[in-house]
Amino acid sequence: MPLKFKEPPVNKRMPVVKRTPRPIIRPVKRKVQIRELIRNLDPENRRIFGEIQKIIRENSGLKKVGNKLLITFLRKHPKQLGICRDLLELAKKSESPQRVMMAFGKGLEYLKTIPKAKNVELKIMRLFLQINKDPKLQSLTLEERMNVAYGRLILGTENAEKLRTKRGITYFMRYSPQQLESQMYQIDRTYKPKYTSRDELRLQQTRPTVLVVFNKHDNSGSFYFQSKSFRDLSKKFKVVIYETDNEQGFYNAVRNTHKTHGKITHLMIGGHGTHDKIVFGRKKKGESNEEAEKKTLDLTDIAELRKLSKYLEGVRIILEACSTGGKRTPGKGEKSINRSKHNMRTALKTALKAVKVFAPKKDSMGAKRYEIITDGGEITIDKVVFELMKPIQDNIFNEEINDEIPQKINTDGNIEK
Repeated sequence: MPLKFKEPPVNKRMPVVKRTPRPIIRPVKRKVQIRELIRNLDPENRRIFGEIQKIIRENSGLKKVGNKLLITFLRKHPKQLGICRDLLELAKKSESPQRVMMAFGKGLEYLKTIPKAKNVELKIMRLFLQINKDPKLQSLTLEERMNVAYGRLILGTENAEKLRTKRGITYFMRYSPQQLESQMYQIDRTYKPKYTSRDELRLQQTRPTVLVVFNKHDNSGSFYFQSKSFRDLSKKFKVVIYETDNEQGFYNAVRNTHKTHGKITHLMIGGHGTHDKIVFGRKKKGESNEEAEKKTLDLTDIAELRKLSKYLEGVRIILEACSTGGKRTPGKGEKSINRSKHNMRTALKTALKAVKVFAPKKDSMGAKRYEIITDGGEITIDKVVFELMKPIQDNIFNEEINDEIPQKINTDGNIEK
């Protein structure tokens, strides 16, 4: 009889049940609304809030940036609205409130890059309100005083005044803290930097020299956006910066830089331009055309420019000035004109015996990119790409939300009808 084996029992698998994982519920941080911030103000700051709203409503140039500034103060400094009001009250009296606030925004942009920087809005505004009463600075415009406040905050009062005296630098907000320290170290080797290492400043002094001579008159505020150019150039060159409002200041800058720093390999000239001139300073009311001409570098200055050629041997020139490489365009009512090829680019190239002159043919925002090469063992700029003109976008308080700007909210936090 054959042996019979019991078959092992079959293991039955349990049915797999697919379970949907329970969602993780995280607490959502509630966004404090503007109305609630207003309701939380004490009576005095509610009154000041109303005054600020009135200033903003009555000045179209302050509408956008003024509201952003107000929102910033409601969130960060609700007990300091008086400082916000005082700044806007002064700005509205200036020739260009929008440009004053543009300068303020650029200063904040730089200050916020400083590690552990806190309450930079309050610091620069308090300093501005303080120096605005300084009798020694009353000849400056409000915009210039705002710039000086930033310069003093970065370098200290004494050092900022040294740069104003020796280099003519008044528009400090065109430059980052690191760029200002570089200029300060060039005129005073005992300067102790806060934002740049001393080794880096020493290294910069060994590089080829780029002389930058910029205008003071800037009706559009576009020269507040040149900082990237200096940052890029500083990696390969020693950048020496001057500001001036007249052509004699330009001539002096060339001579002084050659005397102090030796060979100038590159020269950058900045100002609002046309095909036949670069404007350094603004013509004031009552000035003659002859006096105004001294504030521009133009085609009538060829003889003076030739005298500078001995200081600029083998130089390459960058013109940060609109249309200086272009031709004259017909004016209103003109049917035809003599479209001479002679312009600031060709004039400077001939008079200064420059190797190359880079200049925009049309309206430009400035240099977008430099192509830097090593030629015969020397570092040089071989090409400059200019950015075409576009509307200037203010980036003041760009970390703040834009869709909660209060229009007509009363001191109870309710929208007025």
